[in-house]
Amino acid sequence: MNGEPVENKNKLVNAGIIVLVFASVVLAYFIYKNSFPGENGEVSQVVKNGGNVGEVANNEQSDERAALSFPGPDASPQEREQHSMAVAKIAQDTDILVIKQGCKIQPVVTKIKRGDSITIRNEDSINRTLSWGPQQRVTVPAYGEEKLVPVFSTTGDNRYGCNLVEDRAVGIFYVVE
Repeated sequence: MNGEPVENKNKLVNAGIIVLVFASVVLAYFIYKNSFPGENGEVSQVVKNGGNVGEVANNEQSDERAALSFPGPDASPQEREQHSMAVAKIAQDTDILVIKQGCKIQPVVTKIKRGDSITIRNEDSINRTLSWGPQQRVTVPAYGEEKLVPVFSTTGDNRYGCNLVEDRAVGIFYVVE
C-alpha cells in the first residue's frame, strides 16, 4: 500500500514529461513554418500584401516555377514569349547571387548587363558549382564568394544548373545590353 502513491506519482511525472516534449516539438514546428520570408528583415512584400505571408510566398513560388519551366523545342512563339515575360517579371537587378542550402538560389532570376561582374555567395556548407552555356562554370567554396564576369552568347534568359546537373535549371541570368 505504501508503494502505490509513489508509483502513481512516477506515472504522473512521466506522463507530464511526455506531454511537454510533444508540445515542444509541435511549437518548434509552428515557429519554423511561420517564419517571415527573407532573412534580412525583408518584410516589405508582406506589409504590401496586408500581412498575408502565405499568399506572398505562394505567388513568389508560382512565378519562380513559371520562370524555371522552360518551353520545349517544339514550343510555339507565343509560349516562348509568355516564358520570356514570366522571366522578365521576376528578374532582380542585383550584383550578388546567393546559393542557399540544397542549391536554392536567391534571386531565382538575376538581371545582369552583358560585361558586368557578379558576386556569387555560397551560404551552403558544401562547395557548389554553377554551370551555364557550353563550357562556363564557377565553383564557390562553402561559405565563400567568387566574383566574375560571366560571358553570354545571347541576351535574354540564360539558365544555369547547380553541381553539374545541367538538365535542371536552378536559376536564370536575365542578360540585357
